Amino acid sequence: MGLRLKADRGGIAADGEDLSFITLEAVDTKGHGIRDGDNAVSFSIEEPAENVATDNGNLADLTPFPSLERKVSSDLALAIVRARKGEAGTITMSANGAGLQEGRVVVKSL
Repeated sequence: MGLRLKADRGGIAADGEDLSFITLEAVDTKGHGIRDGDNAVSFSIEEPAENVATDNGNLADLTPFPSLERKVSSDLALAIVRARKGEAGTITMSANGAGLQEGRVVVKSL
């Protein structure tokens, strides 16, 4: 079982305002979503970017949006990242969870 991350696009502007929406999906060994899972995951992000928010769509989850820790709900979670103003480069977001293979995605800051 593992974590699959997918960015909504491959590049964002390094203007301090543009955002990338990164979907996390918990998947089984065949790549199918684990619909009944509620695994806790930890996001990490490498500069030149910062985490804006994470979410999972579960209205009962009171975890603050800026948290890098989030439970997966119905096999999904979301991270929103923003490139730092004037700092172009490669943004790498990773996600880890107990018993799950790490997920990783790269977005360019242009």
